[in-house]
Amino acid sequence: MEGSAPEVAVIGGGPAGVAAAYQCKREGVDDVIIVEKNKIGGLIEYANRIENIPGYLDMDGRAVVSELESLLKRANISVLKGGVEDIQGERGNFRIHMKEGNITCRHAVVATGTIPRTLGIDGEVCHPPWKDYHGKRVLVVGGGDAAYDYALRINRYGGKVTILSRNTSALDLLVRRVGKESIREVRGELDRWEKHGHGYTVDTTGGTIECDLVVTAIGRVPQLPVKGYGEIRFPTGCTDIPGLYVIGSAALDRFRQVTLCWGMGIAAAMDIASHR
Repeated sequence: MEGSAPEVAVIGGGPAGVAAAYQCKREGVDDVIIVEKNKIGGLIEYANRIENIPGYLDMDGRAVVSELESLLKRANISVLKGGVEDIQGERGNFRIHMKEGNITCRHAVVATGTIPRTLGIDGEVCHPPWKDYHGKRVLVVGGGDAAYDYALRINRYGGKVTILSRNTSALDLLVRRVGKESIREVRGELDRWEKHGHGYTVDTTGGTIECDLVVTAIGRVPQLPVKGYGEIRFPTGCTDIPGLYVIGSAALDRFRQVTLCWGMGIAAAMDIASHR
């Protein structure tokens, strides 16, 4: 790894990162790699239902991940496993620091996404896995799209779900779907919690809830291994540091939709190709 020097290093293998790497290949920028510490796809894996990408309608997140992996394989794009700790430098000479070693590149595309806010509850889950939830009482804390999407998926796989939120900001269609299922909604705030055995007693301003699992979906914040980049410009994600791009969910604030992430990846690659 040490001494590796691709022309373009894309940090993050979610939809934005995959789009940037794939479009680089289409633009003739062949020397491109993706650096990903976990798995290709990012948070899209946990989506219950995809509804805003033509060709992927009504697929779940796992199916989209499979398509992204196939796309990278077809384009012969290498994926380097590693967690990026810091990025320094300027166009033509970026240095990417990882525990596994360091690489340099001419252009750095940061598509590292977001990390979840947590409540500090022992054993809380922010990314509920795909599994059988039959017999499980699951409390989902949060009122946004992710909370309602998780609730629908867990209910689909047999869980007895309660959603706790101060207010609802989720898409109306998700709220309607939850209303048609045997999913309980409680308005209130979490006051205190107690873990006992394999479950929890959660006291809220809307009453006491007994559950086996707490799923937290109370918002996310950008995860950026780079500082001092200044303004992020849409749609390319270019910054005040020439050659450095920040794209996808890390840049989109509340507009975190897969289609927008994909578009930013395409735009970043086109901009890189025009500045070679």
